[in-house]
Amino acid sequence: YSSPLRLLAYEVYKKMVARYGDDKVGFITGEESINPDAPLLATTVEMAPEEGESILIDEAHWLTDPDRGHVWTLLIVGARYNQLYIATAREAVPLIKELVTDAYVVEEQAFERKTPIVYAGQMHLRNVPPK
Repeated sequence: YSSPLRLLAYEVYKKMVARYGDDKVGFITGEESINPDAPLLATTVEMAPEEGESILIDEAHWLTDPDRGHVWTLLIVGARYNQLYIATAREAVPLIKELVTDAYVVEEQAFERKTPIVYAGQMHLRNVPPK
């Protein structure tokens, strides 16, 4: 699993540890490493291995980011995995499809958001409620 944020990767790491045990799961970011040789990894996208059996690249719409987008692009087109799963915003699907035109099989699944996004209006940073 690779994500744009250390905190998101850590959240997935903890869930995988609960399910598979801490000896089977590793965590790698640019700042820290826990059990990096484990068969299952949760990483930031910059630290994702270049090859393996399968990978889930989360938040792949970041590939359009001028500062970090190249990392997603390199992982999507250059990494060597038997199975590549990409989670992204719908708006990025056409661009990602162009990047994977040489894939053997491309399947697309759309999922509905389980919670609505509601605009709370403009607020000062000090007034942002918890969570």
